[in-house]
Amino acid sequence: MINVFRSLNYYVRKDLAIVIALISIVSMPLLAMWFMRALDGMELSDMTGASYFTGVNGDVVVICMIAVMVIVIRLVGSDMSDKSVNYEILGGNRRIKAYLGRIAAGLLWGTVICWALMSMPIGYLTLINGWGNNVDMKWALIRQFLMFLPLLRMVSLFIFLTFLVGSAGKGMALAFVIIEAEAIFDMIAYEVLDIELKYAFFTSSISQIMRVDNAKSIVVDGKQVSFYLAELPAEQIWKTAAVSLIAATLYLTGAAVLFIRKDRN
Repeated sequence: MINVFRSLNYYVRKDLAIVIALISIVSMPLLAMWFMRALDGMELSDMTGASYFTGVNGDVVVICMIAVMVIVIRLVGSDMSDKSVNYEILGGNRRIKAYLGRIAAGLLWGTVICWALMSMPIGYLTLINGWGNNVDMKWALIRQFLMFLPLLRMVSLFIFLTFLVGSAGKGMALAFVIIEAEAIFDMIAYEVLDIELKYAFFTSSISQIMRVDNAKSIVVDGKQVSFYLAELPAEQIWKTAAVSLIAATLYLTGAAVLFIRKDRN
């Protein structure tokens, strides 16, 4: 397991697609802040953690889902076509250990590291400019931390799809179709049917957590400020956590079954 995990971590630095995807996740917030400056006339010194969270954070997270897809699927599935999995088994790794090594690498890079990279701008702007007055810090951070669980669900689905089709290219194509289909269906349900699909899809779950659009005007130091209401009902928090963990467990269990079965072919 450890050897497989180490080899995949080394592979991250060698795969151009993964490197570009990681650079995209890092640069996307910078591009978003440039748009905030261009559209709202906001200088970097005026951008706080709260203004970033309420302004562009949700859009950045949604856009970065494509980069996360590339990282995860390339990492766990790029060597499936050349039968490297069989060499891992012949090299003395038990099937379950080879599987766990791949899953550990996929979850580390796709969930932990990508979540950290997407959260860094909030921390950076808060450190240099303060939090600000646009949203309550406690609820903003709760939403940002809670977003980790639907992200885990999404990454687990990508891993399952990769093992299902047995190819990184096919896995990315199928995952992209699913992302687009879920996003379109969620938009139609919300905009046309006025139905909020909070838990049905990982896209809707992430969207519901990141969507902060209910605001009121308050006066701070003689200036009018839009204060966004970010409170989440307790029911939504525990249901989001439960559905995400259950779905992730099912996806990873299904991926394990597929991995073991295909290794016997």
